[in-house]
Amino acid sequence: MHPLRGRAASATFAPFILNPIHLPPGGSAPRVSIPVLVVHEDEGAAAKLAAQLVRLGYRARALSPGSWRDGAAANGRADLALVDLGPVGVEAAQRHGGPDGVPVVYLADDPDAELLQQADATLPGGYLAPPVGDAQLRLAIRSALSQHARERRRRRAEAETAEKIRELKDQAQLLDTVLQGMLEGVLVASKDGKLLYANPRAVEIFGMPLMDVHPSEWAGKYGFFHEDGKTPVQTEDMPLMQAMTGRPVESRRFVVRNESRREGVVLDAAAFPLRRADDNEIIGSVGIGRDITQQVKAERELRLKLEEIRQHDDLLRAVLESVTEGVVVADSEGRFTLFNRAGERIVGLGMLDIPPDQWTEQYGLFDPDDKTHIPVEELPLSRAIAGKATVEMGIFVRNEKQPDGVYIVVNGQPMRRDVGGHGGGVAVFRDVTEHRRAEQERKEMVTTLREQTELLEAVFDSISEGIVAVDKQGGLIGFNKAARAISGIRYEGVPPKDWAREFGIYYSDGESPMRHDDLPVLRAAFGGDVVVDEDLVMRSPEKPEGITLRVTARPLLDEDGSRRGGIAVFRDVTETRRAEEALAEAFAKGKIEIIDTVLHNVGNAVNSVATGIDTIEGILRNDVLIKRFAGLAKTLDQRDGDWADYVANDPRGRLVFPFMIALAQDLEDREARLAKAAERAKSRTDHIADIIRSQRVFQSRTRWSKQINLRDALADAISVVEQSLASRGVRVDLDCAQAPASIWTHKSDFQQTIVNLLRNAVEAIDARLAGEGGRWEPRILVRSYLRPPYLVTEVEDNALGVPPSKLRAIIAAGYTTKKGGTGLGLHSAATFAKRFGGSVRVNSAGVGWGATTVVELRMSAVGLDEDAAGEGKGEEAATDSGGPEGHEGR
Repeated sequence: MHPLRGRAASATFAPFILNPIHLPPGGSAPRVSIPVLVVHEDEGAAAKLAAQLVRLGYRARALSPGSWRDGAAANGRADLALVDLGPVGVEAAQRHGGPDGVPVVYLADDPDAELLQQADATLPGGYLAPPVGDAQLRLAIRSALSQHARERRRRRAEAETAEKIRELKDQAQLLDTVLQGMLEGVLVASKDGKLLYANPRAVEIFGMPLMDVHPSEWAGKYGFFHEDGKTPVQTEDMPLMQAMTGRPVESRRFVVRNESRREGVVLDAAAFPLRRADDNEIIGSVGIGRDITQQVKAERELRLKLEEIRQHDDLLRAVLESVTEGVVVADSEGRFTLFNRAGERIVGLGMLDIPPDQWTEQYGLFDPDDKTHIPVEELPLSRAIAGKATVEMGIFVRNEKQPDGVYIVVNGQPMRRDVGGHGGGVAVFRDVTEHRRAEQERKEMVTTLREQTELLEAVFDSISEGIVAVDKQGGLIGFNKAARAISGIRYEGVPPKDWAREFGIYYSDGESPMRHDDLPVLRAAFGGDVVVDEDLVMRSPEKPEGITLRVTARPLLDEDGSRRGGIAVFRDVTETRRAEEALAEAFAKGKIEIIDTVLHNVGNAVNSVATGIDTIEGILRNDVLIKRFAGLAKTLDQRDGDWADYVANDPRGRLVFPFMIALAQDLEDREARLAKAAERAKSRTDHIADIIRSQRVFQSRTRWSKQINLRDALADAISVVEQSLASRGVRVDLDCAQAPASIWTHKSDFQQTIVNLLRNAVEAIDARLAGEGGRWEPRILVRSYLRPPYLVTEVEDNALGVPPSKLRAIIAAGYTTKKGGTGLGLHSAATFAKRFGGSVRVNSAGVGWGATTVVELRMSAVGLDEDAAGEGKGEEAATDSGGPEGHEGR
C-alpha cells in the first residue's frame, strides 16, 4: 500500500492541472489534449502523477476514490481514469468505469489475488506498477483508450445486430400477416424457376395450389392467356420470368382460365426481381396479381356509359353553340357551368369567375328604362337557382363591351337535382334590340307611309301624264285618272296577254300590231328593261285615226334590288308626232335638210375660214417684228466700221445679241400662230368640201323606199367623210357578217343617218386629239346585224365618250355642245328610225371610254322577218375588217 493512501481517503478532486507542457527529451505531446482523472488515496502521489501527465501533454485532475465513487466527478469530463487499486477504487470503477463508462487503468504495485480478480471484473484497460515512466504511461493510456473504443464498438454492433434481428423477425411476422390478408395474390419464385411461396389469395385466384413444375409449364398448368382470352402466353412473356431477367413488369393484364376457373378471371399482374442486398445479384422474382374481372366489366360498362354521355354532351353543346339565342347555366352555388357563344356575343362578356352578387354590376344589367340596375335576386338566373321560373323578362345590357347597349328578353328555368332540391338554373335570352327598334321604326313608318300614300294618291290622280303599274306577273296594280282620260279605256278585267289586241295597240308605224310582250310596261316588269320615250299607236272604234303615245317604262324594284313589277308613264304626242313626221317629210324632200344642214354648215365653215383669214391678215398688218428688225439693221449699218467694238464695249451695243435672240423667238411664235390659223382655215375648207360632196352623192338618189344593198349603202356613207377620216388617221372597220344582204328603206335618209353618226364620231375624236395628241390610234367600227325584231346598225368609236347624265339629252332636237351647232344630227337620225318602228340610243361607259350610237329598225318595216336572221351571210355580207374598198385602215 502507498504510505499516503490513508491520508488521501477524504480528499476531493483538485481542478485539472493546466500548467505549461514540458516535454522530456525526445518526447512528443499528444495531438489532442486528453482529460485524465487521477484517482488516488495518496494526495501527494496523485499530485505527482498529475504533474507528470501535464508534462506529457494531458490535462489532469486528482480525486480520491471515495469522492469518485460518490459522483464528485460529475461536473468534469474525463476520457480515462488512473485508479489506485484498492477496494474503494474498484468499487468506484465498477460504478463509473467499464465499457459504458470511463476507461480505467489500475495503479497496482502488489495487489492480492482476490482484489485483482475484482478489478478484472471491471474490464480495465490495463495495469501500471508505480513508479511509472513517461513512455509506459503514455502507452498504457493509448492502449486503454483503444481497447475501450473497440469494446464499445463491439458492444454497439452486438446491440445493433440484436435489434436488427428483432426488427427482421417483426417484419417477417408483419409481412406474413400482410401476405395472408392481402387482396392481391403474391407468388415468389427462385432463380431456378421454382415456385417458393403463394399467399392464400394467389391460390384463390388461380383456383389451385402451388405446383412443383418447370417454368415452361406455368402458362399451360395455370391457364395464362393474353388479354383477348384466346392467345396463350409464352413462357418468356410471363411477368415472373421477365423479372428474373432484371426487367420489372409494372402492370399487365392476363386472363387466367383453367379447370377450376372455367369462366376465367382477368388478372392485373406485376413482377419485380429479388436481389441480394450485399451484391445486388438477382436471386428470384416476386409476382403480384389482382383479380380485376369485376373492375374490367365495370370499366367496360363505364366506357359505354361515358361514351353515351359524351355523345349526348357533345350533341347538347353543339346544339347550344349553334343556336342564335344565348344560353347560360349556373350550379346551385351560382358558378357558371355553360355560357354559349351566342350569349357572349349578345351581352359582350362571356363566362366570368365572379359571385352572383356581382352579376348585375359586371354585366351591366338594367331595367328596360336603361337607368335602374336590376337587383341580383330578381335576375332570371338567380330566380332559377332559387327554384322560380321567369318568362319573357326584358333587360337592357350595357357594359364596356356593349357601350351602346342591347335589349334582351330572358326566360329562366330551374334545374332540379332531386325531388326536394335544386341543382342550379338555366337562362335563355335573345337580342331584341333590332326588333325593338324595328317595331318603333315600323310604327313611325306606318304613320309616314299613311301620310305619303295619301299624298301620292293625290299626286297620282293630279298629274297630267298617264301612269300604269303592274306586278311581276303582269297584274294591274295602278292606273291613274290621266291614263283613263288619255287612252279612253278601262284595263280592269282584261289579262295582260290580251291588252295589245283588245286595246288596239300598234308599233310606231301605226300599221304593225304590237306583240303583248313588247308592251313597255310588260318589258319592264318581266325583263327589267328600261324604255325611254318609245312611241306606240293606239287605235279604237272611238278614235279610228288613232293616237300616238310616247311611253317611258322602268322596272319597280324592292329595297333589296329585286324586281317586283313595272311602271309606265305615257303622254299623248299625236300632234307632236305629226309635226315630227312633217319635219321628216321635209327632210325627205331635201328642203329643210338643205337649209339647216347644207347652208348652215357651209355658212359656219365659211365664217370659220373667213375668221382664219382675218386672223392671218391682222397678224401681218399689225406685225412690229419687221419694224424692229429694220431698226436693228439700220443701227448696225451706221456702225459698219466699228460694229464689233460697238457690240463688245458700248452699253447699248451689248444689248444687240439679247435683242436678236428675243426677236428670233418672237418670229417663231408668229410663224406658229400663222400656221395654226392657216390649218384652221384649211380644216373648215375641207369641211365645206365634205358637205358639198355629200349632197352630190345623194342628189341623184330617190328618197322613196327601195331595196338597197346594205353593205354598199354603209360603204357609200363612209366615203362621204373619207377625207375627214384620212386627215385624222382614223381606222374604219365595216362588219356586216350577221346582217342581211339587202333591205327596203329610204336610201338617202339611211345613208345621211350613218353620215351624221360618223361626223359625230369624228368630232369626238377631234376633242380627244386636242387633249391627248397622237398618243392613241383613233378607230371607228360600223357594224350591222340582226337582233330580232330589229335590224341593228352601230357606229362605235374609241374617242372621248359621253357622261351618263347626257345620254338621253343628246338625242333631243336642238341639243348641242358645239358653239353654233344646230343639234339636229342625232335627232334627225332618231326621227328616221322611228318611222321604221325603231329608235336611236347612245351607249357609253362615261368620259374617256368612247361611245356607241345604236340605230334599231324594225325588221317588218324594212322588209324582213325573223327567218331572215339566218339568211344573207353570203359573199356580199361577209365581214370586211379593213373597211369598204378603198378605205382600208382609215
